[in-house]
Amino acid sequence: MDVSFVFSPGPEAALLREKGFHVNEIYIDRKINLLNDIQSIWQLKKYFQKVKPHIVHTHTSKAGIAGRVAARLAKVPVIIHTVHGFPFHDGMPLRQIKLYQAIERFGAKLSTAILSQSREDVEAARSLGIKSKTGELIHIGNGIDINRFRKDRFTESQRLKIKKRLGLSPETFVLTTIARINPLKGYVDLIDAVAQLPGENWQLLCIGEDEGQLGEILSKIRQLGLENKVSMLGPRNDIPEILSITDIYILASYREGIPRSVIEAQAMEIPAVVTNVRGSREVVIDNKTGFVVPPREPAALAKAVLQLMADDEMRFRFGKAGRQRVIEEFDETKVFNKILEVYQELLSLKPTGFSND
Repeated sequence: MDVSFVFSPGPEAALLREKGFHVNEIYIDRKINLLNDIQSIWQLKKYFQKVKPHIVHTHTSKAGIAGRVAARLAKVPVIIHTVHGFPFHDGMPLRQIKLYQAIERFGAKLSTAILSQSREDVEAARSLGIKSKTGELIHIGNGIDINRFRKDRFTESQRLKIKKRLGLSPETFVLTTIARINPLKGYVDLIDAVAQLPGENWQLLCIGEDEGQLGEILSKIRQLGLENKVSMLGPRNDIPEILSITDIYILASYREGIPRSVIEAQAMEIPAVVTNVRGSREVVIDNKTGFVVPPREPAALAKAVLQLMADDEMRFRFGKAGRQRVIEEFDETKVFNKILEVYQELLSLKPTGFSND
């Protein structure tokens, strides 16, 4: 198959072009903006009419709607969407939930098939009547390169060098979170939680792109006197290295799809503390590969982290169980094969080239 990409301008374009892929950058607003959205859809439609793809496969909620509308207008034969977590979630105003559900039902009617990373999303779609032309959502899971994320890739000497590079002592107990800095990722709760941790010999590493909340988080860190205990590292391209020195992984989100960062941490044999939200609880098995705690409760988050910090054997046991589960459930090769099966099945049902319906 000949694979091309179209997405909002970003640093990924250069990397993909270096690897020989065709990339077209078309701006797609993350928020609902009628004027911008119409322009994006029109440009996407023109692009699809030019390249005449047999399949358009969309991802993320906003780009998923814009891309499917454009693909339908361009009469693309097969339109597939992958749900990376529905945009509606617990705690959202009911009116907003209903709006997003209606939008998802509309998008589903444009779709030849819909794939889902989460089993819970498959069930939610079934109960809400979100169904594609070929039926209910197809569960494909989420996966990572289990050979890239292996603890035994790093020697003790290498881990000490990584710590030194980050200004950490060999004895520092490392807590890590990887998440975009926005309100849905629970950073406020996370900072409140680590403020309750005793002792001096720990450090929280926060990795992720700022989406408008960094100033608030930095202010809270200063307010709680945690300037020397919390490191805001921004986006990184050395995630396996960071995870190799991590003792506990934390994700305090209010909403997730299937969080890849947690899968990567578990693959590195790191016990995880996550909130009890759709997606996160599908990756972490409570009291077996980590702890699942209520969202928006910093005290519960802190209690779980403290329990793991105090028990070396538990961390080791949870870490080993997490790695084994990732091998069984979250190997990206299995996900690729499921997607390929869907492509082949749908192409066999559709004529090549543009359809006339």
